[in-house]
Amino acid sequence: SFVAPFMRPARLLSDHAAHPTLSDEATTPQQSMDVRELMHLLEETYPSSQNSPSGANNKGNKQKRQQWARTRNYLYQYRANLSRSTISSSSTEPTTKKRKRTTRNRGPLTITHLQQIISFLETTFPNHPELQAHILQSTPRILSKHHSIESRLLPTVEFLKELYGDMAGSDGKEGSMFFEAIKRNSNLLLVQGVGYVGDGTTTRTEENKSGDHSTSSAAVKVEEYLENVVGISSQGIAKLKKNQPTLFQLSLGNKVQPAVEYLLSLLLG
Repeated sequence: SFVAPFMRPARLLSDHAAHPTLSDEATTPQQSMDVRELMHLLEETYPSSQNSPSGANNKGNKQKRQQWARTRNYLYQYRANLSRSTISSSSTEPTTKKRKRTTRNRGPLTITHLQQIISFLETTFPNHPELQAHILQSTPRILSKHHSIESRLLPTVEFLKELYGDMAGSDGKEGSMFFEAIKRNSNLLLVQGVGYVGDGTTTRTEENKSGDHSTSSAAVKVEEYLENVVGISSQGIAKLKKNQPTLFQLSLGNKVQPAVEYLLSLLLG
C-alpha cells in the first residue's frame, strides 16, 4: 500500500493522540469506523476560514455542518453498506453475488486511511487548503481511494497536469488552469482509465496496448488529430481541455476518430 510518502505531519498525529479512536484492528464495521472521529479529523485539519464574531458561534457551527454535510452523509452511507456486505457474506446466497457485494467496499475507513488521502491532497495542491477542503466536501468518494493512490490518483493527476500544461486560468496566471479545473469539477480526480484502477484491472487506451504506456502521448495524438485533421482551432482545443478534459484520455483509433467520422458521415451524407 502507498503509505510512506504520504505520512501526516506531527501536528495532525498529535491531534489524533489527543482524540484517540478505536483500533483499526477492531472486528466490526461499527467499532472500526467511527464517523464522528473521522469528521473531527477533517474539520480540525480544515477549519472554516470564516471567523465568526463573538456570539455567532451557533451560526458558525451550522455553516460548518452544511459545508461537510455531503462528506458526513457519504461516510455514514459507506459504513452502512459495509455492514450490509458483512451480513450478506455470511448468508446462503450464491458465492458470485457475495463476491460482488463484498468487493464494493475494501473494509472500514480509518484515521490512517484519511491521513493518506489528506497527505495526497496536500502534496498535489500545496498552499491550497481551501481547494483541498472543497475536494473532500464535494467529492467525498475520494476518501475510499486510499488503496489506489499510486495506481489511480497519481496517474490521473499527472495526466491532467500534462493536459493543461501552462494554460492560464481566469486569473491569468500561467499554469493555474489545472487548479481551476479541479475546483470546477473535482470529480476529474476520479476519472477512470488513466493507469490502473484500484481493483487491479488494466484499463489502457489502444495506444498503451501497442506499447506506449504514456497517457500524455495519447492526449497529444488526440489533440493533433482534432487540430490538423478535424480543423479545430487552438482556441477551440483550449476550450475542449477546459470543459471536456476526459476527451483527451480516450483512444484515438478506437473512440475519437470513429466517432468523428460517423458524425461527419451524418452531416455530409
